[in-house]
Amino acid sequence: QMEAAAREYCQLIDQCNECGKGQYWLRRMEKLLPRIHSAVLSLQAPANMNCGYNFPNDDMRCELFMHLNQVLINDNILWSGLDPIDLKQCLCEALADDFTDIYFDLKNGLELLQQHPQQPNYAIGTWRTSFYNHWGQHLMDAESWLHAVESRNYQSLSAAMQFFKMA
Repeated sequence: QMEAAAREYCQLIDQCNECGKGQYWLRRMEKLLPRIHSAVLSLQAPANMNCGYNFPNDDMRCELFMHLNQVLINDNILWSGLDPIDLKQCLCEALADDFTDIYFDLKNGLELLQQHPQQPNYAIGTWRTSFYNHWGQHLMDAESWLHAVESRNYQSLSAAMQFFKMA
């Protein structure tokens, strides 16, 4: 369940190339994130495994963040009716950051599965450790932002962004 959800997420991020498809793409993402959340919470901690956290390559992380941010911010269909512009920019940056960090942590586990097909506990331990140490908060934030966008709850978005800017 976790492997399939991680694979689907990484493929969805890899396919994020076009403006104007944001509503479809974000709706798929909105449905996928809770599945990932449920899957990672259901993972059992591997016995006798001490999994550290590996930070992704900064250049690759920055490149993906910039790409996702650009695709999101240029999607006029997705953001129609969202004012002011700084709210849109702030939300796109927050989502791009969340999506990027989740991507690299899930991809790390998938790469471990590929490198050690007979030892799935490496990936399981890494996913669990990185979830609790890093990408879990990004997952919850992304779920919250996407819900607000989907429901067109712009007051909620604005209040959340004000809090986000202060934090």
